[in-house]
Amino acid sequence: MTSDQDGRSSGKRGPSTPLTPHNMQNKRIVYSKPDSCKFDSSRIIEPSPSQSSSQLQLVDAKYKMWLLEKLLSKQREMTKFLELEREYAMEG
Repeated sequence: MTSDQDGRSSGKRGPSTPLTPHNMQNKRIVYSKPDSCKFDSSRIIEPSPSQSSSQLQLVDAKYKMWLLEKLLSKQREMTKFLELEREYAMEG
């Protein structure tokens, strides 16, 4: 390296950030779920001898209603976003 009159060196400086990423950067820890968390059907509540079929139908209906409300809220959110995007596109 040679120095200029100002005291600066004319050689190349090394990069301030490493060129290769950290080895463990893209690794994800995956935990296995216990068998008690796994279920096959949409019905989480298992029928007991004391529950009638109408009670089970009510539980299923409430569960389906809850799922539909979640879907509806996502659709409303998407509609709001798309309307804002359209307004922005019309301005510019």
